[in-house]
Amino acid sequence: MTTSFRFLGVWFNIKSSRDFVKKQLKRKCCSFAATIRPAKLSPKQVVYLHNAILIPKLEYRMQVTHLSESDCHLITRSIRSVVKHKANFSRSLPNPILFLSQALGLINLFAHQ
Repeated sequence: MTTSFRFLGVWFNIKSSRDFVKKQLKRKCCSFAATIRPAKLSPKQVVYLHNAILIPKLEYRMQVTHLSESDCHLITRSIRSVVKHKANFSRSLPNPILFLSQALGLINLFAHQ
């Protein structure tokens, strides 16, 4: 048996390593960002797609894997970059501003897990 296996759509690892799930989550985020980047969408539409589509997919994948804040930050880096670009924000804008409900209301993966 390999070190990682899938049971009912959830990935488990015999060695309790989170690397496999982290790689899956990062691939999913990068793929989502690559799809969204060229589309003519408003910042609110991108935030809606992130909150309603991507976050539930990521949550489902990480049901049995708890990630640190830095892991979540690295995984969702590509999405934050797209949101800043679509909203015409500077790349140096502090990330917590994106998560404010008064601003864009992006869901923070770490706070949501």
